[in-house]
Amino acid sequence: MDKKKPIKDKLQEVSTNSNQTLSLTLNFEKARQFAHFIRAKEDLNYVIECCELLHEIESKKSFKEGNLSNHDRLTRQSLYFSLIFTYAKCFADNSRGKTTGKLEKRDHLKGAGDDTLNIHDELIEIRHNYLAHGTENSNEYIVAKLYFYPTEDEYTISTKLGYEGLRAFSSSIENLVKIKELAEIVIGNLNKKLEKLKKAVMDEISKEPIENWVLKAAKEVQATTGNIE
Repeated sequence: MDKKKPIKDKLQEVSTNSNQTLSLTLNFEKARQFAHFIRAKEDLNYVIECCELLHEIESKKSFKEGNLSNHDRLTRQSLYFSLIFTYAKCFADNSRGKTTGKLEKRDHLKGAGDDTLNIHDELIEIRHNYLAHGTENSNEYIVAKLYFYPTEDEYTISTKLGYEGLRAFSSSIENLVKIKELAEIVIGNLNKKLEKLKKAVMDEISKEPIENWVLKAAKEVQATTGNIE
């Protein structure tokens, strides 16, 4: 008698009843860290996509002529802000004591030149001081202004209260290329980390017979869907 047959039967039963591939949520530390780093990699790929879309907008004739449509202007602003938040999130520690997928500058920027490191520091600074906390910086300023105008009476002048400000919605095309290169460098270093974590996870799994993991998965499905007994 095939001792593995009950396990195979269980696998087939779950696949048939739940219409999905049997899977098990892995909760040990290395597995959680692997998942967090996968999420960071997806975020960095999103940053690259934002750079490419921003490059398309800023290559338009209407942009060069200072005549962007309202749609493109808002898209440009949203992409740039999203790019910064998403990149900085990869390097932020918000785990509150749990396993974290936070990337470390010393580990994930290996091979980066000074210009690339400066771009990294600039993105983190913009996120912390500008987008998150509204601190005045080179990307945005606004001041009150008192304007003076001559009148027909040579002894009097008129005044008007106003303001002057600047808000940088995006980077130059040159900087967008550098940001994209930065994200690619981080992904390259992250891939090396993921390979090591993948091996560590599989080593942990190999400590038990695969049948045990299948049964754990079946129980998980039963607990969440009640599809098997």
